Amino acid sequence: MKKVLIRSARKKDINLIGEVLEIQELGRGYSKEYLVRLIKNKGGIFLVADYNSKIIGIVFGEVNKKENWAELSGIAVLEGYRNNGIGSAFLREFERRVRNRGVTFIETFASVNYLADKIGKFGYERKETYVNFIKDLD
Repeated sequence: MKKVLIRSARKKDINLIGEVLEIQELGRGYSKEYLVRLIKNKGGIFLVADYNSKIIGIVFGEVNKKENWAELSGIAVLEGYRNNGIGSAFLREFERRVRNRGVTFIETFASVNYLADKIGKFGYERKETYVNFIKDLD
């Protein structure tokens, strides 16, 4: 596999990430407007994995420097590109950018069916504080 470039997302990338946003483990409810806000906002971090000009993964979250916290909101890599170190590279780069902003605390919510075991390998401590509920209103 050729080198995958982990870089900051650009506004035009929003039109290229549709397939990644459909990954079930990512969750739901992330509008294009929200993701564009992360790209534009100083408190946002939105990175993409660029492979031959194709977006094959994304990671995004927000930083609140004043209150010293960051939230890793979503991370996803297209199935055919997994197990190549892209998720690990995403986590390292996200953490680096958070540290560079002077923040020392990251919180994330992970799918118990997929991401929870993987993210624990990177030193994230699993808590039992919250249970996630979703109700469709249509």
